[in-house]
Amino acid sequence: MGLTQTYTVERREGCLAFTTLVHWTKKDADGVVETASAAFNVFVETKTVNTATFTERMSIVPVDMDVALGAVSLDYWDTPCTPDCDATYTTNWSDATWTGLLDRHWASATKANTWTAPTTGTSQKFDRGVFLSFKSDSPEWQSLIPVDKPEISLFNQVRCDNVALVQN
Repeated sequence: MGLTQTYTVERREGCLAFTTLVHWTKKDADGVVETASAAFNVFVETKTVNTATFTERMSIVPVDMDVALGAVSLDYWDTPCTPDCDATYTTNWSDATWTGLLDRHWASATKANTWTAPTTGTSQKFDRGVFLSFKSDSPEWQSLIPVDKPEISLFNQVRCDNVALVQN
């Protein structure tokens, strides 16, 4: 169905690739539990731009989706950068709605992250996380929040430094 989770890190860039499964659950009038799900391949590319800035580009494509969900959209993407870091979306999501199982287009967005407290001769590692939420437009599923939301936490995975001059 999808990818095995992989993560690579080099001096100036990193790549995280994984498949996530999102479930919606509800009970009908008789108490019978129904579920629907969608699976997505997710790629997060991180690149250090200079000593105090790094960018992230996330790309998503569906690999499986229950027809009952109708169109499924990315509801939010949060990749907190802590501590001492500000994030700014530099490009918004391209079309992050998929209309069904045969709709396999890629959606992507970019963020810039800036170290807010650089001091000459120092470096700082930043904790990273990927938090996603999706929503369905089907009348029977649209008011429900998925029971599991994709989350991945990466601790001390990005380092900004103000120690050495290294060309970009």
